Amino acid sequence: RAGEARVAVGARSALFAPFRDLGLLVVDEEHDHSYKQDEGVRYSARDLAVVRGHLARCPVVLGSATPSLETWQNAATDRYGRIELLSRATAWTVPQVELVDMNAQDKGPDGRVPIVSEPVRLALTQAFADGGKAIVLYNRRGYATLVECVDCGAGYTCPSCGVSMVLHQSQRSLVCHYCGFHREQSDSCPSCSGTLEVLGKGTERIEELLRELFPDIPMARMDADTTAARGSHFELLEGFRKGDTRLLVGTQIVAKGHDFPDVHVAVVLGADHVLMLPDFRSAESCFSLVTQLAGRAGRGSVAGRVLVQTRHPRHFVFQRLNDFPSFAQEELRQRELLRYPPYSRLALLRVEGADRQQALETAWSLQRRLRATADGKTVQVLGPSPAAMPRLVGRWRYQLLLKGNQTGPWLRWLQSVDVSSPSSGVRVQLDVDPRNLM
Repeated sequence: RAGEARVAVGARSALFAPFRDLGLLVVDEEHDHSYKQDEGVRYSARDLAVVRGHLARCPVVLGSATPSLETWQNAATDRYGRIELLSRATAWTVPQVELVDMNAQDKGPDGRVPIVSEPVRLALTQAFADGGKAIVLYNRRGYATLVECVDCGAGYTCPSCGVSMVLHQSQRSLVCHYCGFHREQSDSCPSCSGTLEVLGKGTERIEELLRELFPDIPMARMDADTTAARGSHFELLEGFRKGDTRLLVGTQIVAKGHDFPDVHVAVVLGADHVLMLPDFRSAESCFSLVTQLAGRAGRGSVAGRVLVQTRHPRHFVFQRLNDFPSFAQEELRQRELLRYPPYSRLALLRVEGADRQQALETAWSLQRRLRATADGKTVQVLGPSPAAMPRLVGRWRYQLLLKGNQTGPWLRWLQSVDVSSPSSGVRVQLDVDPRNLM
């Protein structure tokens, strides 16, 4: 504010830096969901950047290789200008994505298709033989997503959230990734003393398998567990940059805008579970994740390769991975049919309570109150329905979706209605333009 600094660089809170004479706002990777604050004062830093730029009468640059469809549509309808960068700064173009059809892979001795397919193994082998590095993405942390007894079928479920607890082998513990509840891993079933079977997989297990396949290749794992300590994020990336590690395994953190010139191969082992999330943006998220990872390969003197394992190779997301405009055209066509953003506006009304019946009754009460003033065309009230995660941290969760087909009338209606909780002990939260519907 005193004018001692002329540039502010930071996360979404940097938007509120008190500059007097703002001349430029840049939102890098504008598609990223982390620009939306979901707690306390809910806001989208990307959208507020546009508002602040308008108030300050300065340019706003939204940068992304995979722009959000809302931004893409704003550019297509001339609300935003569009500047396309048609060539890469490096010698090689962004690699074409190669699909590995997991349905066509041979089964192993255990009767299952290997987690790391043969085409991926060969690509990694060649990259290491040529002196290059590789990045492998699997967007789930932990060792296994489910531990179940083969005798009685019992499993480990979080008592507060009702979801399966994730096995973290290195800590010998089972953890709920939502509330943090954990318990020690046992060698036998706590219910019948039967045999426990480990099902599903996470980055810990992927790392273990890759160490078995490539015992002589130094590797590191990068996820929320390994980057929790102060400075560990930098150390992992610096080790990979210097060549102390040649294989980086991790969650979506490894797909961020890292610039490593000697990455020959980038691999996505589990794209399908991102695609199948119960969210209308799941196709967009999957496309963005794969494309962003593809940008990490081939940034040096060697053309890179990108391989994606999937059981749905005919899905339009995978068929259009190398052509964003084509993907956007198909996804927007489906969004328009269903009247989802950018062809409508959404608000999420979430109802939470420790008493399940009380929370449900409150949700129905709110629905009746809202529908009494909604016309069903300009404004629609959908629900109530259980949230995709129906119970978290001991509270039952129901939600209503408030859809507006015309922004002006919808916003005026939203400002006029009462969305306060009619019941004590039940919390009601309103999120306009939500990014998380889970």
